[in-house]
Amino acid sequence: MNSADERGNPHLWGHVQEAAQAAAAADLERPDLSAGAEASAEALFASVIDAAFPAPHVQAYDVQAAICVMDALATATARRAELVRDLAGLGSSAVIPPAG
Repeated sequence: MNSADERGNPHLWGHVQEAAQAAAAADLERPDLSAGAEASAEALFASVIDAAFPAPHVQAYDVQAAICVMDALATATARRAELVRDLAGLGSSAVIPPAG
């Protein structure tokens, strides 16, 4: 959760802690920090990204935070191609619902 008062799924906008941790892990050569960032991002972002941001109301900041975190993890790990491919598959469907 992003705060003690938050209920349900945490909001994603502004949630970029994993990006900072991944960058620090690379700079400090601390794979343990990178593993922690990956585990946290997996728990928070993976299902949302896989489902193309299924919430009834998705803010651009939600998507931006996901991209920021995944890009930082991809840069800090050997999984760059995999993570970029996953995000690229979303296209605009993550923010703009289909017509009809």
